[in-house]
Amino acid sequence: DERCVANPTPVFTVEIAGRRWQVGTAGRDISIPLAFDAPQPTFFGALPAAAAVVAAGSFVGDVRRGGSCNCSSHTLTPHCNGTHTECIGHVTAERMSVRDCSGEHLSAALLVSVGPAPVITRAALVAAVGSQDLSHYRALVVRTRPNTRAKLERDYDRAPAPYFDAEAMQWIVGNGITALVVDLPSLGRGGDSALTTHRIFWGLPPGATG
Repeated sequence: DERCVANPTPVFTVEIAGRRWQVGTAGRDISIPLAFDAPQPTFFGALPAAAAVVAAGSFVGDVRRGGSCNCSSHTLTPHCNGTHTECIGHVTAERMSVRDCSGEHLSAALLVSVGPAPVITRAALVAAVGSQDLSHYRALVVRTRPNTRAKLERDYDRAPAPYFDAEAMQWIVGNGITALVVDLPSLGRGGDSALTTHRIFWGLPPGATG
């Protein structure tokens, strides 16, 4: 269907770090999709994300079973099934959502890759960023290697994910990064109940909830 083909023609021009870029509508998806009722990433012993067909009286929400349309109920734990995004409301007594905190709809992001290691250190990030000047960016995307399809169904309880140490997170914050995107279930070590790196990123003292 030609209506679904992205238009590759650039629609606007932006300048980042002294370089001019033409940006079009044909993007590249680097996300990890969540497949309900199929192999998927999992963490912290959470049940897998699941989808159940809605049934009410004679109605069944599955056209393969004779229904007039597809309609399902979905159950998931955002922090443990697949990937997610979060804001300071993750650790505060006040309930806040990403929508409450997001003020920028479009932001230049730098994508870097770090090698396979149990801990993501300041040195690893410095090496990954290289000669790029982070002052030109508000967002940082950190991709971990090996970047294989195994990420689509990795059990992070059996194969613990890399995590940022405190010094690495302080370096990120010190460079003015306000949005951090990762392909991990958490910024910190799975057993860190103090959520040390989370609080460093959000500028909270240890143990603070507001």
